[in-house]
Amino acid sequence: MAVLLETAASGDKDYLPPYGHTLSQLTVQEARFLSSFWVWATDPESPVLGMLSDPRQSVTARQLLSVFHPDIHMNLVLAYSGPAENAPPEVRSVAIRQAELDHILDDLVRLGLFEIIRREKPRVLLQFGEHKIPTGDGLSMFQESFALPLYGQKFLRAVTQSHPMT
Repeated sequence: MAVLLETAASGDKDYLPPYGHTLSQLTVQEARFLSSFWVWATDPESPVLGMLSDPRQSVTARQLLSVFHPDIHMNLVLAYSGPAENAPPEVRSVAIRQAELDHILDDLVRLGLFEIIRREKPRVLLQFGEHKIPTGDGLSMFQESFALPLYGQKFLRAVTQSHPMT
């Protein structure tokens, strides 16, 4: 909060009065997630640094989960194919953390700090000689990812005083 007040007092042209209201609506977990995300996204070694100059660049929920919980080994979940109630404790732990992150992301989308990007997945076609046959039930599949819109970028910059966009 102190950094936000300092940003407001400094006359920063990117400061918007709604930032204080947005900040007041964040939970502790959301603030922790945003802090972890901002460190990751502004790291010069990060493969998503372009996200800060191109808000349409997106990241998956899986990437965001690995940012918030770097100790998670996603291969555990991918390797397990049985019923959820019989899953090993490590797999159940990942599912719980994923649900927690989904809830956080829902709220951050509501606040305008993240946006959901939905793109139609390319259909998988099996080729038999000259014929291409679509797999699945014929319904369109969508891939969901998240982007940091300009409001989210400027909000995070205002509350962290980290200026990678300038």
